[in-house]
Amino acid sequence: MNLSVVRRALGAGAAVAVTLSAAAVVAPAAEAYSFTGCRWASANVLYNNQAPGVSATAFANGVSQWSSRTDVNLSSNVSSATFFLIRNNNGANGYDGYANWECSNGTTLRSTASINGYYTDGYSATRRQAVATHEIGHGLGLNHSSSNAIMYSSPGSLSFYTLQSDDVNGMNARY
Repeated sequence: MNLSVVRRALGAGAAVAVTLSAAAVVAPAAEAYSFTGCRWASANVLYNNQAPGVSATAFANGVSQWSSRTDVNLSSNVSSATFFLIRNNNGANGYDGYANWECSNGTTLRSTASINGYYTDGYSATRRQAVATHEIGHGLGLNHSSSNAIMYSSPGSLSFYTLQSDDVNGMNARY
């Protein structure tokens, strides 16, 4: 069995892109999205939002965006979830959040999207939501985008906090 664990991190306030050894498939020139990690076996993904308070709200709003605007259907299921949304306090490590996933033969088995409360607790609700939405995107298999999209490597530096056409196109191409 080909088993791998991969982690993506989002830099705090800076455009930090971590290059993974996983192969990325670059979209046609008209699009800036790319894929990372693996993909879920289907577009129906069960998640468990374990984040507290305002972080839970940020993740809930991110889930709503991905589910309502793309072909992905994220459903809350505490007992059967394999996609976990969490808030940690990782201190001043330079990252607003991260996502990691466990894959076997190209299929995601389990994933976690996390936001770092050390930074995000002080953010506005919309900026916190942008980070959460971005990390969910990684957990679903999108890489950083070079365009003005929520998957841009530093979404908190953008003037919008919701999915853009490149995000939607990338997720729909993935699933």
